[in-house]
Amino acid sequence: DYLDPAAWTEFMQHRRDLRKPVTELAAKLIFKTLHEIRTARGDPNCALRTSVANGWTGVFKPKTQAQKSDPRLPAYSEVTTL
Repeated sequence: DYLDPAAWTEFMQHRRDLRKPVTELAAKLIFKTLHEIRTARGDPNCALRTSVANGWTGVFKPKTQAQKSDPRLPAYSEVTTL
């Protein structure tokens, strides 16, 4: 009920175009990930479309802001001003 049929169809077509069809087991695992995204107040439809846009064969939970930052850079609180 929360999944846009068009987003799922686009993802399935993307997988077929890449010659990586979705098996029954893979579909179950993808739906599990989509449910986890929804439970965390994310947008599972956006996750599907992001996978297609980036050419990914899998569906991934969105990264948090902390995960997006470069770990090689010092944290903001560690930067001193002159």
